[in-house]
Amino acid sequence: MGADAEIVDGAFFAGLSESFEFFLIRHGESEGNSAGIFQGRGEYPLTALGREQAAERGRLLASWAPCPVLCSPLSRARESAEIIASGAGCAAPLVVDELQELDTGSWTSRSWSELRGESAERWAKFRSESWASVEGAESPEALYGRAIAAWGMLRSVASAECAKPRPTAIPTDGHPARPRAIVAVTHGGFLQWLVRATFGCRSWFPLVPLGNCTAYRLRTEPASADRAYIAWDALDDRLPVGAATGRTG
Repeated sequence: MGADAEIVDGAFFAGLSESFEFFLIRHGESEGNSAGIFQGRGEYPLTALGREQAAERGRLLASWAPCPVLCSPLSRARESAEIIASGAGCAAPLVVDELQELDTGSWTSRSWSELRGESAERWAKFRSESWASVEGAESPEALYGRAIAAWGMLRSVASAECAKPRPTAIPTDGHPARPRAIVAVTHGGFLQWLVRATFGCRSWFPLVPLGNCTAYRLRTEPASADRAYIAWDALDDRLPVGAATGRTG
């Protein structure tokens, strides 16, 4: 199934010859997150907490290494990916445009509180229609198509990994060797659509929860000639409480 796919389902992954785990990770806390700003494709560096979050996520992914790490070109995702890759023992991340954040149009670099205070009517429209209501913002149609394309890129990377010899290291924890994995570091807005594409959902709602450095994990397994088994094994898998999260409970 190629670029004309309409949903990321079992048929989409039918060509993979091995089981795979796809980790979709939101970047660590940025200065824009901390300030309550709609960042879009604006550049905002990680905070100290954001760097700690990425380091913790890297440690949690160490048992899946070595695996490819890909990331958005925006600095908050790129730095998160570099820290994650280093902590997990993976090669330096590959920067890919397909994983960049959604274009937030005329609301880019503006704060939630400012916009909410300007117009109650406009804010209510945003609450009911999300970015489809914002001038110049990326449309749901474009986001869905871009999510399909991003999954196609991840599938191509997975296919290339299948052609490589598996690492010969034997697990020391008594469990079978893990499947191969791919880590993709992206953004809260676009990660919504990477998830939605697996359900064929073309509208913004319902939203899925997304904390900083949260992980969504999709598993695929060969099942038949024309269809793979796929399942979300983790949804909004946040860092443990107290582990560089900024949360106490």
